[in-house]
Amino acid sequence: MGIENIGEPYIATAAADENIAADGYEYMLSAIPFIIASVFICVISGLSLIALKSCKNKRKQDNFISGLATSCLMLGIGHCIMWTRKIVMKHKSTTVIPRRQCMLESAHHFFNKIGEYSSAGFILLLSVDRCIAILLPALYQQFTVNNCRQLVIINFAFSTLIYLITLLMPIYLSDIDELISAHCLYSEIFTPRGRKLNSILILCMHYASVLLFIVAASAMRYIQRRQQQLQNTIRQLQWKLEKRLINVVFILLLSTIVTSVLPMTIARVESWNFKSLKDIAEYLFPVLLSLEIAIYCIVNKRIRMSVLQLFNGEMRRITMVRKVFTRSNAPPPAVDTTMATVDHQLA
Repeated sequence: MGIENIGEPYIATAAADENIAADGYEYMLSAIPFIIASVFICVISGLSLIALKSCKNKRKQDNFISGLATSCLMLGIGHCIMWTRKIVMKHKSTTVIPRRQCMLESAHHFFNKIGEYSSAGFILLLSVDRCIAILLPALYQQFTVNNCRQLVIINFAFSTLIYLITLLMPIYLSDIDELISAHCLYSEIFTPRGRKLNSILILCMHYASVLLFIVAASAMRYIQRRQQQLQNTIRQLQWKLEKRLINVVFILLLSTIVTSVLPMTIARVESWNFKSLKDIAEYLFPVLLSLEIAIYCIVNKRIRMSVLQLFNGEMRRITMVRKVFTRSNAPPPAVDTTMATVDHQLA
């Protein structure tokens, strides 16, 4: 009986370990679609960013689109880190940790929130860019590509500042030693004021982008109608380019409204519970944005030709390295022993 009693705790522990392993395996299977979506965002946005960077003759708005691709890449990296952490914590069977530790280990929130802020900022910058280009063309010509690059840096710096402000709020407004979920959820780390500031700021930027786009599109239509009688080929080509860029911004705004603005607006209504809609929107927004940027890179002739030149150059380098490596590893030529024997006999 004594031996049986001693063995019971070990049997119970083994059974518990098997249950934990089974739960972890099932959790990993349920996380596979989200991990695939996160990796897809990283790959597509990363390739688009490489394509945009390879283009030497950039237009002003290409810098904003490059920044938007970087924001999508940050969102993809943040989601990959988040699901990796969840799987690791599930296998460790860790349930709670102090809020202080979560604040230090929440790298996924760093990438996700800065990606959200900066993506909203870049869409706003694209709308402002179209407004100034159509309403104030003389002022728009004074802006250079370097000025646009500076705006990209300012947007990322502002996004980082907002994230740090919302991250440091719990230090003064809540107990940082309180035990919370080991998954370090956004709703547990950040205070309600910080979460509200986050939603209001992003929604305001999106609403401002929509308003500015409507102003730019209406102004372009009105000015184009007035100038239809002028037979100016250069002006007609310029309006054709402006219309093409307006369509690009329209597609980006439409996907933003469907996948980000509407879900966030609905989620602000506390009497409705749309958690599943919010979870889907968190992935649908960067997926659609990264796909649209990739399509823009494919359709744009300048970027497409730059990518082809980059690819051809890399292939030539690989071919040269392969030839050098093959020659260095080739065996030495065989010595003709017959001629060597004849020479020796003649000597």
